[in-house]
Parts: sequence; C-alpha cells; structure tokens
Amino acid sequence: MKKNGILVVLFSTVLVFGLLVVGCGNPSGGENGNGGTPPGAWVAGGIYPYTGPSGYIYGIAYGEGRFIAGGLYGNTAYTTDGGVTWTAGGNLPSNESISVIAYDGAGRFVAGGTDMAYTTDGGVTWTAATTRSYFGSIYDIAYDGASRFVVVGASGGTAYTTDGGVNWTTLFNWPYSSDTILSIAYGAGRFVAAGQGGKTAYSTNGGVTWTAGGTWPHVGGGFDHSIESIAYDGTGRFVAVGDTGRTAYSTDGGVTWTAGETVLDGHCAFTAIVYDGVGCFVAVGGDDTGLAYYTTNGGVTWTGLGETHTDVLWGIAYDGAGRFVAGGDEGTTAYIDFE
Repeated sequence: MKKNGILVVLFSTVLVFGLLVVGCGNPSGGENGNGGTPPGAWVAGGIYPYTGPSGYIYGIAYGEGRFIAGGLYGNTAYTTDGGVTWTAGGNLPSNESISVIAYDGAGRFVAGGTDMAYTTDGGVTWTAATTRSYFGSIYDIAYDGASRFVVVGASGGTAYTTDGGVNWTTLFNWPYSSDTILSIAYGAGRFVAAGQGGKTAYSTNGGVTWTAGGTWPHVGGGFDHSIESIAYDGTGRFVAVGDTGRTAYSTDGGVTWTAGETVLDGHCAFTAIVYDGVGCFVAVGGDDTGLAYYTTNGGVTWTGLGETHTDVLWGIAYDGAGRFVAGGDEGTTAYIDFE
C-alpha cells in the first residue's frame, strides 16, 4: 500500500516472551480460540509528541513494559501506560523514516526503513547498525525467537542479522526476481514472506534461501492484490491480510493458502496484523479513517471492531495482557482492551 509516495508495510507480528498472555480468544477451549470474550471499544490515545507529517506512525512494537512507535524522519516515541500518554524517544541516527520495529524478548528493539538501528534502553537512544541492508526500502521485519531478525523489502531484497541488528547480511534470493516483498512472519521453524501480486515464499534456513509458496487465493495482481502483513498463531497457522480487504490463511507453512473473508467493503486496505497468543488476530488499516477487524477462527471470518477514532492505521502491537495499541497518520493513536 502506498502513502505519500512511500510504499509502507508494517511490522505486524509481536512475540511475547515470558508472559501469561490473555486476549480475545478462549484459552481453555475451542479450535483457534472460538468462543472468546468480545472486546471493549477503542479509546483515542494520548497526544503524540510529533504533529503533521512528522507524526506519521508506521511501525510499533511492544516489549520491556512499553510500546515503541516510529515513523517519518526517524522520529520515535514510547508509552509505558498502554497508549494513554506518549513520550518522545530518540531519533534514528540517520533521520531516515522508520517502517518497521521488532523486539527480541531480551531488552533490544531493532528498527529501520532504509537504514537500520537498535536500542537497548527502551527507545530513549538509538545506535546505527554497523552494516546495513543494501536494497533500499525495508517493508517488514520478523524475529525467530532465538537470535535472528530478517527484513524484507524492495527489489526482492532480504537481509538478516544474528547479533541484534549490529551487522546485516544482504541477499537477493527471492524466487520472484526483483518483485517487492511486503511482509514476513516467523513460525513453525520457518520464515514466511509475501508481497507484490500475492506471491509468497518460505525459508527454513533463516532467510538464506527461499522456496516459492502457494499463490494468494484472490484474483488479480500488482499492488492492488498484494499481501501487506502476516502473523503466526504458535500452533501452525499463518494468517495474512492485504489490499482491498482480502484475507487468507495457511496451515502448512505457506505451501498453500486458503481464502478467508474479504472485508472492509472490498476496497479499503489492511496494513498490519498481530496475534494475541490465545486465539485472536487483530488487523488494522483503513481508507480515510482507521478501521480494525478481528478473527477468532484463524482468519476464516472477521468481525469489525468499530470506530478507531483515528486516521488510517499503519501499525498495531499487543502487550500480552489484553491491550492492543495502534498508530497511524499524523500521530493518531488508539488502544483497545480485550477481556
């Protein structure tokens, strides 16, 4: 999906380490969390410390008791009260825009968009990577829960780091030549990625090589039918969302995909998806205003979450204790609690 001339896809998979996770799914019964408690309503978040174009939020992640958000011009901010108030964080050293942020479960966040950087103090300061990716814009990031981050982006480029974002190895092994890669998630021992025209692939060796996966089960091609974000449920299912409200899921590691319900009236775009750990996926996006949907049956059907009180939403993260925080255009934020 393009915004202000920049193709933006956001980090959407949040790994929650060492937490008792409670969400909208039913932890004690029902396949894929069927029967979960309905959520509350969205609440407009606190004043973001940047306004106008400087306030666009394209990436958001949770860890160390805080949500960290980032966007244009390398601006970052964090909240330690679930989105009620926000504090300005450090800028990326290059001042390049941020499109992705991920957390490693051990105190480190990695962020980037063109250049990469990392923080070990909760976003107060950022350190530039020693080596970076060399394929231009980065559109998504995933972490394997052990030591490896993988980023994907323009020109079929991928890169990985095993030292917390200090050094990156860039590769061009995407099986669809130079097509843009928009989304990536990790689960079941593999990275699953997708992008332009609904093309998918998976890697079982940490992003070094890729195997072509199943085709996006929706008619069409180009960016209007691209896969914008993917999340994994921890039990073998990947759920993907894309432009024009299309959804799909895979239970075989991305080898094949099954169409889920098309929502958002079939014309607004999903931009990001996150999983809560116990059966519920929440996806956000929008057109002129922010929109959100959730599924408790693994992406087969989706239910609207009502007015988000925001402009278009570009990123969402989950805190492991019932709260989702989302951010989007011009510093608009919102949060919602699931019982």
